[in-house]
Amino acid sequence: MPKLKDERAERLKLEEKDIAALAFDSSDELELIKKVALEYEGDLTQLGSALGCLFMCKIYGLKVARLAYDARTVAKYEKFFQRAEPDFKFKNYSQELGPLADRSIALRLAKQVGRFWAVVRGEVPGRSPIVDSGIESSVPIV
Repeated sequence: MPKLKDERAERLKLEEKDIAALAFDSSDELELIKKVALEYEGDLTQLGSALGCLFMCKIYGLKVARLAYDARTVAKYEKFFQRAEPDFKFKNYSQELGPLADRSIALRLAKQVGRFWAVVRGEVPGRSPIVDSGIESSVPIV
Protein backbone atom coordinates (compact mmCIF):
# COMPACT_ATOMS: atom_id res chain seq x y z
CA MET A 1 0.00 0.00 0.00
CA PRO A 2 2.76 2.55 0.74
CA LYS A 3 4.02 2.16 -2.84
CA LEU A 4 0.66 3.34 -4.24
CA LYS A 5 0.68 6.25 -1.81
CA ASP A 6 4.21 7.22 -2.92
CA GLU A 7 3.23 6.99 -6.60
CA ARG A 8 0.21 9.22 -5.99
CA ALA A 9 2.33 11.74 -4.07
CA GLU A 10 4.85 11.78 -6.91
CA ARG A 11 2.10 12.28 -9.50
CA LEU A 12 0.60 15.15 -7.54
CA LYS A 13 3.86 17.04 -7.21
CA LEU A 14 4.04 20.09 -9.41
CA GLU A 15 7.24 21.31 -10.93
CA GLU A 16 8.10 24.89 -10.09
CA LYS A 17 7.32 26.06 -13.63
CA ASP A 18 3.84 24.50 -13.39
CA ILE A 19 3.13 26.33 -10.15
CA ALA A 20 4.23 29.60 -11.75
CA ALA A 21 1.97 28.90 -14.72
CA LEU A 22 -1.03 28.62 -12.41
CA ALA A 23 -0.69 32.27 -11.44
CA PHE A 24 -2.31 35.01 -13.44
CA ASP A 25 0.19 36.59 -15.78
CA SER A 26 -0.53 40.21 -15.15
CA SER A 27 -2.28 42.71 -13.02
CA ASP A 28 -4.51 43.34 -16.07
CA GLU A 29 -6.14 39.95 -15.55
CA LEU A 30 -6.72 40.66 -11.88
CA GLU A 31 -8.11 44.08 -12.73
CA LEU A 32 -10.51 42.45 -15.20
CA ILE A 33 -11.76 40.10 -12.48
CA LYS A 34 -12.17 42.99 -10.03
CA LYS A 35 -14.05 45.08 -12.57
CA VAL A 36 -16.40 42.22 -13.47
CA ALA A 37 -17.07 41.50 -9.79
CA LEU A 38 -17.71 45.15 -8.95
CA GLU A 39 -20.04 45.75 -11.88
CA TYR A 40 -21.99 42.51 -11.65
CA GLU A 41 -25.53 42.51 -10.34
CA GLY A 42 -27.41 39.23 -10.37
CA ASP A 43 -27.12 35.61 -9.38
CA LEU A 44 -23.70 35.21 -7.78
CA THR A 45 -23.63 31.51 -8.57
CA GLN A 46 -23.54 32.45 -12.26
CA LEU A 47 -20.70 34.89 -11.68
CA GLY A 48 -18.86 32.23 -9.69
CA SER A 49 -19.29 29.76 -12.55
CA ALA A 50 -17.96 32.29 -15.07
CA LEU A 51 -14.93 32.97 -12.87
CA GLY A 52 -14.46 29.22 -12.45
CA CYS A 53 -14.45 28.80 -16.22
CA LEU A 54 -11.73 31.45 -16.50
CA PHE A 55 -9.65 29.68 -13.87
CA MET A 56 -10.20 26.32 -15.58
CA CYS A 57 -9.00 27.82 -18.86
CA LYS A 58 -5.90 29.21 -17.16
CA ILE A 59 -5.06 26.03 -15.26
CA TYR A 60 -6.16 23.23 -17.58
CA GLY A 61 -6.41 25.05 -20.91
CA LEU A 62 -9.17 25.90 -23.32
CA LYS A 63 -9.49 22.36 -24.69
CA VAL A 64 -10.28 20.93 -21.26
CA ALA A 65 -12.76 23.76 -20.59
CA ARG A 66 -14.49 22.92 -23.88
CA LEU A 67 -14.88 19.35 -22.65
CA ALA A 68 -16.34 20.57 -19.35
CA TYR A 69 -18.67 23.25 -20.74
CA ASP A 70 -20.71 23.31 -23.93
CA ALA A 71 -20.16 26.12 -26.46
CA ARG A 72 -23.32 27.97 -25.40
CA THR A 73 -22.18 28.04 -21.78
CA VAL A 74 -18.70 29.26 -22.71
CA ALA A 75 -20.27 32.07 -24.79
CA LYS A 76 -22.55 32.96 -21.86
CA TYR A 77 -19.60 33.15 -19.48
CA GLU A 78 -17.60 35.25 -21.95
CA LYS A 79 -20.43 37.82 -21.81
CA PHE A 80 -19.77 38.30 -18.10
CA PHE A 81 -16.24 39.46 -18.93
CA GLN A 82 -17.30 41.41 -22.02
CA ARG A 83 -19.11 43.86 -19.74
CA ALA A 84 -15.67 44.92 -18.54
CA GLU A 85 -13.71 44.20 -21.71
CA PRO A 86 -15.85 44.18 -24.88
CA ASP A 87 -13.47 41.99 -26.94
CA PHE A 88 -12.97 39.37 -24.21
CA LYS A 89 -12.56 35.74 -25.35
CA PHE A 90 -11.30 32.91 -23.16
CA LYS A 91 -8.89 31.90 -25.93
CA ASN A 92 -7.06 35.22 -25.48
CA TYR A 93 -6.52 34.51 -21.78
CA SER A 94 -5.43 30.89 -21.90
CA GLN A 95 -3.44 28.30 -23.77
CA GLU A 96 -4.99 25.45 -25.72
CA LEU A 97 -3.49 23.09 -23.15
CA GLY A 98 -2.71 24.50 -19.72
CA PRO A 99 -0.06 23.30 -17.26
CA LEU A 100 -2.40 20.70 -15.73
CA ALA A 101 -4.14 19.55 -18.92
CA ASP A 102 -2.63 16.09 -18.70
CA ARG A 103 -4.57 15.52 -15.46
CA SER A 104 -7.88 15.64 -17.32
CA ILE A 105 -9.34 12.18 -17.82
CA ALA A 106 -11.70 13.56 -20.47
CA LEU A 107 -8.82 14.99 -22.49
CA ARG A 108 -6.93 11.72 -22.32
CA LEU A 109 -10.04 9.90 -23.55
CA ALA A 110 -10.52 12.41 -26.36
CA LYS A 111 -6.92 11.84 -27.41
CA GLN A 112 -7.47 8.07 -27.38
CA VAL A 113 -10.47 8.49 -29.67
CA GLY A 114 -8.34 10.77 -31.83
CA ARG A 115 -11.12 13.17 -32.76
CA PHE A 116 -11.17 15.87 -30.10
CA TRP A 117 -13.89 18.07 -31.62
CA ALA A 118 -16.12 15.05 -32.32
CA VAL A 119 -15.90 14.21 -28.61
CA VAL A 120 -16.70 17.82 -27.70
CA ARG A 121 -19.74 17.82 -29.99
CA GLY A 122 -20.90 14.43 -28.68
CA GLU A 123 -20.56 12.80 -32.08
CA VAL A 124 -18.63 9.77 -30.88
CA PRO A 125 -21.09 6.86 -30.90
CA GLY A 126 -21.51 4.39 -28.11
CA ARG A 127 -21.74 4.62 -24.39
CA SER A 128 -20.28 7.21 -22.07
CA PRO A 129 -16.51 7.61 -22.58
CA ILE A 130 -15.92 7.01 -18.87
CA VAL A 131 -17.64 3.61 -19.11
CA ASP A 132 -16.05 2.66 -22.43
CA SER A 133 -12.55 3.44 -21.16
CA GLY A 134 -12.82 0.92 -18.37
CA ILE A 135 -12.20 3.65 -15.81
CA GLU A 136 -14.57 3.46 -12.92
CA SER A 137 -14.80 6.68 -11.01
CA SER A 138 -17.29 8.66 -9.03
CA VAL A 139 -15.52 11.91 -9.89
CA PRO A 140 -16.30 13.97 -12.99
CA ILE A 141 -14.30 12.92 -16.03
CA VAL A 142 -13.02 16.39 -16.76
